[in-house]
Amino acid sequence: MRSISLSIVFLWIHLLDGNAQSLLSGYALKDLSITQWTAEEGLSSNNTTSVFQSSDGLLWITSFNGFMTFDGERFETYDRNNLSFLETDGFYAVIENTDGSILIGSQGSGLIKYKLGEFSNYQPRHGIVPKSIRSLLRLKNGDVIIGSNNGGLFHLQNDTIKNVYHEQLQGATVMALVEDASGKIWIGTDGNGLFSWETRTQPQPFKTEGVFSKNVEALALSSKGILFIGTTKGLISIELINNQLKSHSDLDDNSINALWIDETFTIWIGTERGLIRYNEKLPTPDVLQSKNQIDFVRITKIANDLEGNLWITSNRSGLVRLKETNITNIQIPTISSNRVNIVHETKDGRLYVGTDANQLDICENNKCQTILLKTSIGGNGIRDIFEESKNSLWLATYSGIIHIQEGKEIVYSMAEGMPANDFRTVTKDRQGNFWFGSRSGGLVKFKDGNILRVYQQGSGLESNYILAVTEMQNGDIYVGTHSGGMTIISPNGETKTHHLRKDDAGILFFNIDQDKQGKVWVMANIGPIQFTGDSLRPILLHGDKKSKTYFDWIDDEVGSAWITTSSGVL
Repeated sequence: MRSISLSIVFLWIHLLDGNAQSLLSGYALKDLSITQWTAEEGLSSNNTTSVFQSSDGLLWITSFNGFMTFDGERFETYDRNNLSFLETDGFYAVIENTDGSILIGSQGSGLIKYKLGEFSNYQPRHGIVPKSIRSLLRLKNGDVIIGSNNGGLFHLQNDTIKNVYHEQLQGATVMALVEDASGKIWIGTDGNGLFSWETRTQPQPFKTEGVFSKNVEALALSSKGILFIGTTKGLISIELINNQLKSHSDLDDNSINALWIDETFTIWIGTERGLIRYNEKLPTPDVLQSKNQIDFVRITKIANDLEGNLWITSNRSGLVRLKETNITNIQIPTISSNRVNIVHETKDGRLYVGTDANQLDICENNKCQTILLKTSIGGNGIRDIFEESKNSLWLATYSGIIHIQEGKEIVYSMAEGMPANDFRTVTKDRQGNFWFGSRSGGLVKFKDGNILRVYQQGSGLESNYILAVTEMQNGDIYVGTHSGGMTIISPNGETKTHHLRKDDAGILFFNIDQDKQGKVWVMANIGPIQFTGDSLRPILLHGDKKSKTYFDWIDDEVGSAWITTSSGVL
């Protein structure tokens, strides 16, 4: 067990989950004072997932490289280096229980409990906690609701945990949870839509009839009884008294990850490409994308304190505080995005660069030109690029697969029969088949404008979240997933899944590479892995003690391997 120091006399921030006082509504976002904490100031990673303050005044920050406590002066990091029972270093959410204990939802180590100076892997007397926990909610009656990655919904009550059954929830990733005034629980899922649940009954899907995306990333409830729903395609609200659904069209094409509502009923929205302050009484939403070289992108959580300040976590910019100021800064806009997701080199040495912007950069002979996309990709950026020829490009985006051919764009999305819109990978095999990997809809085999087959959870795969697709020298397709192992698809369509552990919940296989000798290397959030042909074997890197996420493996021409990580290149 690990003890934590609580020698705190006074902490100057008090975060609340409700609609507390906010002094920021009267200021333009660009005029707010901004303070940032990154790895240089003590964070374990700039890729942060949430922020929470416990009743004793301690600030808790979660990331993919451990979780941290912050007392206003210094950070203390907890990961596999000092908590030996952890299986992975990824964490998503923190809540405080009625007994004052802290519960932390992890990516692959279940539920972590902190009480009386000790950390432990919490296991109730009855039932099994899911290994990969995405969201947590403490109800007014003290029960705890757990949303898992790839495993549905769970109810923790009196030291007993039970799976909350609904056919469409089984195997789902639960992104967001909120309880309304009547005690009804609202459940947002990644790809399965919105559900409501009264604990004595079965959850019910909320019928939207295609009005909004089934990828629900965030939920927030106003004191007026209006539920706001952040999706990958914008903002929706439901007036709970009459279940009246409303689409806020001026926020369409914003991929929303976080929501918070202040006492003026102004909605603070964290998106993939900026912070938005939204009030229907104002003519236009106020947007902040960057200030003082701090990028407000891929925001994961928004919370406030009693002084009226806002705290923001993001997948790029660490921990940020916003507060009121009488000083106005003038920003000089940049002409291109430096937030790069993918670089693809062609056989003739040209580079295609996909960023968070709605554009594609092509670089050749140290000169770059920009192609603006006609299709809006909602700030999620280009996730993967495949060049079929100089006149034929395929892009994986969260608005679908985009085929650019001779200047024309063809989009393949759910409207054209795809199982999802949120595609992360695109590649083409030697038989001329395209393979499109999505975040919520599985893997699509595609040729000549037609879907040949969809591999999904229960039909060839064990997870719908695809991170890597690679063709091997023998024609097999290797598929790396989030929490579902590595699946091999043979040329005749048969599938076999290999697991690193008995339960791969929380294990992310980011990239798969086959070297010139035929050896297969897999990059995962827990480290490098070698696939021996029948099993996955972790590789221990000597002298590499700091917690890292491992993304890619590339062989060079002199027999060395280069590994990209969240802390640099090895």
